This record gives sequence, C-alpha cells and structure tokens, in this order.
Amino acid sequence: TRLKETEKFFGFLINKNCLFADQRLRQLLNLSHVVIDSTHCYYANGIAAQEMMLMMQFMQSKHNITTDLLRQSIREVDWKSRDEHFASPSGRSFLFQPSFWTGDLFKGSASQVWYLLPWLHFHLHELLTDHTCPEWRCFAALVNAHYALRAIRSGGTNYSWLDQSQIEHQKLFSDRYGEAMRPKHHLRLHLPHLPQIYKEKGYSDSFPCEKKHQSYR
Repeated sequence: TRLKETEKFFGFLINKNCLFADQRLRQLLNLSHVVIDSTHCYYANGIAAQEMMLMMQFMQSKHNITTDLLRQSIREVDWKSRDEHFASPSGRSFLFQPSFWTGDLFKGSASQVWYLLPWLHFHLHELLTDHTCPEWRCFAALVNAHYALRAIRSGGTNYSWLDQSQIEHQKLFSDRYGEAMRPKHHLRLHLPHLPQIYKEKGYSDSFPCEKKHQSYR
C-alpha cells in the first residue's frame, strides 16, 4: 500500500497515537530539523542488520555454517567487550537465539548489531576459505565502514575514511545483491557531509535511550 511504501522510504512508522499526531503538541515540540542518523541507517533495522542476515544465508547454503554452530563458538571464546551483557557465555550466546535470525533483518537491538558485526566478521574470516567471493568482499567493506563510524563516534574526524568506505560498499552491494538495495543505503552516503551542512564538528546518533524514544519518534 501507499502507506507502507511511505513508511519504508522514510524509515518511520506512522502512528496515529504518537506525539506528532497531536496538533497542539506539535506546536510545543516543533520539528525544525531532520538529521540522518547512523544508528538507524546501519544498526536499528538498518543495512548492517540486513547484510548480517544475507551473509549468514550465504554461509549456511554454501558452507553449512549455521547460527547454532556460531552460538556454540561464541559461548566458548573469551570475547572482551565493553558491554557487560556480553561478558558471560550465556549473554554472548543470546545473540544467536533463533528468533533473532529470521526474515530479512537481524531482530536484535542496534547495540547488539554494533557489537556483533565485528565478531561475526572475524569468525567468518577464519571459517571461509575464499575471501575473493563477492559476498565476503561486500561484507568486509561493510565492516570497514563500521570501523570508520566507530572511530568518528570515539572522537575522530576522518570523515573521508567513512566517505570512501561507504562508496566502496555501495558498489559491491549493488553488484552482488541488486534489488535488495534499500533507501537507507543512499541516505547513509550523506553522513560524512553532515558536519559541513550543520556547521558542527561533533558527531551525534540515537544510540542513547534508543529503546525509550520510540513514542516520541
């Protein structure tokens, strides 16, 4: 339907009960700017959540590497993480519960995608013998863009790294997956240019309180 297409394009669920549906509240909470957000472009139902699914589908169909196998592996590995939720074997294996790995997008939270993506990259690199296949090259380019974002989020200013890594990933994804391209693939290309547009040197995203601001959105 037209409504569903609009929601997909803009990345917003149109909810008649949300704050912006009330005309009086819209006057009090005036929406003056819309900023493209890396959290939603990449991690919260974003392109990273999508490509993790595509990569695991490839690994299972071509190499018989399943999420059950990875869940057992992540329990055994001594994974150092800043997030206390992943400090225990049970906390790490929670990332591979079956309900997360269904459909077109990884169903976990944005923070879970943030931490899981580099681990998945490392582990699949060890299991995969052919690192020239288009699926792996595309996934590796995605992880490179993730590292560029991580550096900026930690206070770095190398936006050219982010720009080049995204352009490379965009081409590889288009060549390999074609019709699976989503509006967020295009929107994220503007991220390196936002500091110039808004005359700011800082970086912002919506990771803080991600689970608590859905009604406001």
